[in-house]
Parts: sequence; C-alpha cells; structure tokens
Amino acid sequence: MKYLLILFILSPCVAIAQDFDYWGAKIGYTHTNRSHNLIFAGASLNTKPDLGGISLYGGTHIGFHNDMPSKVQIIPEVGAEFCVLLLGGGFSINTHAIEPHVGLSVFNFVDAKIGYAVAFRENPVFEGFTLRLAINCFGK
Repeated sequence: MKYLLILFILSPCVAIAQDFDYWGAKIGYTHTNRSHNLIFAGASLNTKPDLGGISLYGGTHIGFHNDMPSKVQIIPEVGAEFCVLLLGGGFSINTHAIEPHVGLSVFNFVDAKIGYAVAFRENPVFEGFTLRLAINCFGK
C-alpha cells in the first residue's frame, strides 16, 4: 500500500534530461605548477546556459617542454564542467594526470579556474596546482 501511495505522489513529477544542443569551440591557456605554459584547443558540447550549465569537452594541449625547448608536446584531454551563476567546477583527464578544478565561470563562456593535477606517469607536464583560463564559444 505504501508503494502505491509513493507512486501516486510521484506520478505528476516529470523527468527531464539535459539537452546538449550547443556545440562550440573551446580555447584556453594553462599554467602548471611545473612552469609549463600550454595552449588548449578543442570542441565542447553544452547545455543551455540558464543561470548555469554543463559542458563536455575534448581537445589537446599544445606546448613546449622546458627541458627541451625545440620539442613540442601535444597532450589530449577530455573533461566535464559545470557552472552556477559565477561559480564553476569540473574534472578532466589527460594522458599525464587527473585534475579536478574549481573557480569562476561567467555562464560557462569565460572561465578562470584553479585545480590540482594528480599525475599517474613519470615526468608529467601536469602535476600539482594548475591555473586555467578558457573561452568557450558556443551557440545554437
């Protein structure tokens, strides 16, 4: 009987999935604790930015290695980010580390976030604290 009562109470509730309808381009700059400066370029899939939103992205970091300035490094990365008003957070994984990050986000368009990269390989580019600045250009 109590299950019927719960079903009756919850029956007017409607489940709405997130609509990832907005494709975009994401560009950014990353400074790592190991004094590496990298440029990020990629694509993003976003929800409508009503007071907040969610973004799934993938792309590559491109930069020079400090020990070998003539060597260009290309590091692929995928991640997910969210924002609520001016606060944002996210999680990313690349071939060097796993990194959660938090910071400021203006409706998921412009981001300034700080994170901590947990490396899982020897001599990683991403290790320790990181600073990310990004622009996420998307529209319908």
